[in-house]
Amino acid sequence: MRFAWLVVCLVIPVRLCAFTPDWGACVKSVSPEDGSVSLSHGGFTARLSASPAQANRQLKAEVKNGWLEVDTRGLEKGTTVIVQFRAGLMGTAKAGERFFFEIEANGAPPGSMLGLLFEGAANKKHYWTAQRSAVIGVPQTLRTETVLPPGLEELHLRIDISSPGVFAFKRAFFGRVRDEE
Repeated sequence: MRFAWLVVCLVIPVRLCAFTPDWGACVKSVSPEDGSVSLSHGGFTARLSASPAQANRQLKAEVKNGWLEVDTRGLEKGTTVIVQFRAGLMGTAKAGERFFFEIEANGAPPGSMLGLLFEGAANKKHYWTAQRSAVIGVPQTLRTETVLPPGLEELHLRIDISSPGVFAFKRAFFGRVRDEE
């Protein structure tokens, strides 16, 4: 009689940090210098800015029913809205290990693309990795993974919105992906 062994390797994400607070508890401020919008609570900050920067003063962001809603319909074609999350991630980030960024998102019109980025500095140079994901018009979870580079000095997570529409974000997660047998 022959026996066959089957070894299954599972990739199990471990949520190390649900880093977005209750959006309703955040204090919203607008920069008098450049018009960018920040929402802050405790050690967490979400900063919304536009590229080109002249569009910052036209940014529309508000909290509705526990979601951060960003309306890009009034911005000029070619404008990108950048939502940057800063939440003290360096305490858990380790170079050479695989990490994930996951966020509950919603957006219309369906098919609009969002960029999910790991961004920061490594070896005194700008570091980033990006993945594009489409929204489907109903709440969904978007996710990207990357192996963090050696010499990592700073890390934040970012969403780029380049389509006209209304986009909403709830809770975001950041954590190490662990391979377990």
